[in-house]
Amino acid sequence: MKQFWIPGKIFLIGEYSVIEGGTAILAALKPGYGFKVDPESGKPHPESPYGIYLKEFPEARDERVGLFDRGLGPGFGSSTAELLAGVASFLSAQGSDGVGEASRVLAWYQDRFPKASGADLAIQGVSQKGFQGVYSFKSRSEIGSHPLSSEIAQRIFIYKGRDSQKLATHVDLNSHAPKSKHGLNRSRCDAWATEFLSAIQGGSDFDSLNQFADHLAENGLETPYAHEVRIGFQSLPGVIAVKGCGAGLNDVFIVVLDSTRAYADPATDPTVMGLRKVADVFGLSFIGTLGDYLW
Repeated sequence: MKQFWIPGKIFLIGEYSVIEGGTAILAALKPGYGFKVDPESGKPHPESPYGIYLKEFPEARDERVGLFDRGLGPGFGSSTAELLAGVASFLSAQGSDGVGEASRVLAWYQDRFPKASGADLAIQGVSQKGFQGVYSFKSRSEIGSHPLSSEIAQRIFIYKGRDSQKLATHVDLNSHAPKSKHGLNRSRCDAWATEFLSAIQGGSDFDSLNQFADHLAENGLETPYAHEVRIGFQSLPGVIAVKGCGAGLNDVFIVVLDSTRAYADPATDPTVMGLRKVADVFGLSFIGTLGDYLW
């Protein structure tokens, strides 16, 4: 039986600004989502990307896929992974290299969801080539790959938000009159993305993450829950940057530690102990470090 493995993803910086043509930086994550051809599997949500695809291409239902390994769960790109796997299944049944059709799927997706950038789907598609690092996405089609310092990757902690707080991405995009109070400053957002790239390649200034998150908060694009989590983490010694990721900035949280805390004893280090307490208060699940989960 055919199986398809699609990586997860995480927005590191650039949500919302990428919709307006700005730059986003993302990482593809393992273990990914496992799908198999199973026409009898539960039907996808009718308004999900894959649900809409099946409405437009009913002949694909014989090659419909079902999830057999949920990877890191919701919040890490499960809906776009489902679409990629479903299209790959259908096209491979017709003799095409389904996974290699990422650009074609991206064009379809952007046409059907004009308020979405498609950055997550694009990165989940191209990362199957095996590059291990991070990706930039700009202007709805420009994709670049970038090295990542392994030492720094181990200092970036990933926490999953409560499922009850997760926002449906497309619902969120449709509910926002574009960018609320003042409007995003795209040039500043792009500058922060560039500074962040420099930081993960060996630099030391991660304040770009904090400034970007503050800018989104000022424009009403960070949920109250995400803001409280961010302030809670930022209050800890040894934490140099915090940012929520995804819709409303509350799907996932990344916490960057200074170099002295990266390999500290979890039983005695006050920063590590503090992280655990904040996570417990807000119902967060510790996933691991970015270095542990790069695709």
